[in-house]
Amino acid sequence: MGKRLSDVQLQQYAQDGYVHPIPVLTADEVSAGRAEIEAFEV
Repeated sequence: MGKRLSDVQLQQYAQDGYVHPIPVLTADEVSAGRAEIEAFEV
């Protein structure tokens, strides 16, 4: 489910035309995905 932008993020968007960073994956999800990719590289 989506989340609402904070007041700071809204101000940043109004000023810059974009918002960053927007987290997509947790650190654990990234680590698990990286481990799977590295397993294929061997």
